Amino acid sequence: MSQENEISFFKSKTIILIFRVVMELWDLLP
Repeated sequence: MSQENEISFFKSKTIILIFRVVMELWDLLP
C-alpha cells in the first residue's frame, strides 16, 4: 500500500468516526 492511499484511507475513517460521534451527541441534545 502506498503512502497516499494510507493517508486518504485514514482521512476517510477519521471523517466517518467524527460524523458518528456528532450524531451520537446530537441525539443527546434536549
